[in-house]
Amino acid sequence: MFDIICYRLKGHLNYQCEIVPAGKSIEDVVDNWQNVVDSHRVTGFTSVEAANKYVQENYENT
Repeated sequence: MFDIICYRLKGHLNYQCEIVPAGKSIEDVVDNWQNVVDSHRVTGFTSVEAANKYVQENYENT
């Protein structure tokens, strides 16, 4: 299973998203996690491909 962790750093307008193994903490994903202003997690993806599709549909500007 995979999760998507989306976060926004201080001074940035857009979210950055990382696809990670389920349950991985944000501290393990973001080097400067102390500078994270906002974050959320989307869970329950059975493949990286499904998670990528979700990120493209919901977070990337087309």
